[in-house]
Amino acid sequence: MSSLVSIGNKGYNLLWILITIKNSGEKMTSAYYIGLYIFFYFSMGSLVPLLSQYLLSIGLNGIQIGTITASGLLAGILTTPLWGMICDRTGRNKTVLLFLLITPALLSLLLMSAKGFHLILVLYVMLYMFQNSIVPVMDSLALGHTTDFGKIRLWGSIGFAFGVFITGLIAQEYGLHMIFILYSTFAFIAVLFLKGIHTTPIKTTLNHFEGLNQLFKNKQYLLFVLAAFFIQGPIIAHNTYFGILYTYVGGTIAGVGIAFFLFCISEAPVMLFLNKLEKHFSIENIITFSILLSIIRWYWYSTAPSPVLLISTFMIQGIVNGIFIVMAMRYISSITRDETRSTAIAIYSSICNGLGAMVCQYIGGFVLDNKGPDYIYFIFFIFNIIALAIILILKKSRKRLSRF
Repeated sequence: MSSLVSIGNKGYNLLWILITIKNSGEKMTSAYYIGLYIFFYFSMGSLVPLLSQYLLSIGLNGIQIGTITASGLLAGILTTPLWGMICDRTGRNKTVLLFLLITPALLSLLLMSAKGFHLILVLYVMLYMFQNSIVPVMDSLALGHTTDFGKIRLWGSIGFAFGVFITGLIAQEYGLHMIFILYSTFAFIAVLFLKGIHTTPIKTTLNHFEGLNQLFKNKQYLLFVLAAFFIQGPIIAHNTYFGILYTYVGGTIAGVGIAFFLFCISEAPVMLFLNKLEKHFSIENIITFSILLSIIRWYWYSTAPSPVLLISTFMIQGIVNGIFIVMAMRYISSITRDETRSTAIAIYSSICNGLGAMVCQYIGGFVLDNKGPDYIYFIFFIFNIIALAIILILKKSRKRLSRF
């Protein structure tokens, strides 16, 4: 217990120092954004990676787990674009984000006490109707604040890493139900930092249908979203199934926390230097490189290596996720208008983080019951090959695509 308290105190002190340190000329708003990203992603790191283990521990099977996670993502697919349009129409991204943070934090506490499959399914769907929209709204807010999005987003990776690591230790000692308590706690801390951010509401002159019409005519945007569907789906589903793969090959629950800590903390240095890398290479080339590495990673996981070998690939995840998460936002921001940015990011998130992940979650649940977790990653390998082909088509034809 004392070791956990010591880790918690040191982590809190470190994060608080990082948040309050400001370079000369840096506005205090940046520190609030850093705090927002750290603690929101800390809450996500507390819940997402260990959720599958929790559901297994209360007696649910692979199909039920896949159904629950896929249904939640389906709810997110339907609601995320609506939240994006509300943001673009009202210009009040901060108010919307505040509501989106608080609601799932409360629902998670109800989810903790639910036991039956159907009740868990309903509560999880309700939770994801709000939670799934947090990241696109938050990213849109941050993109309006800075051109170097990577330097803010990297703190999300740090927060997620600490969230997984600390939660893994706590869950190992006190039980997996702690993931819901920690998720709720740190989501409310994120709210405190959000309240410190000052924004000026900017309403769009376009109505909802005009904005959507512009996006659906933007072939460059549509082709990129299609490619991202086959990239983001496996990335997000990996958060659910890696813990199962890791324990399948002999790892422990605490080891899952350590693995995710290394995976996520390695994203931060990559994100820090992306702005400089972009000066020498095109966004398409940087993204292509990340997909090639991802293909290698998924194939390696499909061979079911030992826990030590699984963890040893942490830097590959850092490069792949660090590049794609930031470059996808930069790319979308560069090919769409400011007044449709929130909607563009929301639709991207809905289709890629939502539909793509839902498909991978459901396929993963089926494969888990009939083959095993290693086969899940072979499916991810195939998905990434498809994504690579689409990106190569996009690179070849981008000069002929319309730019809005």
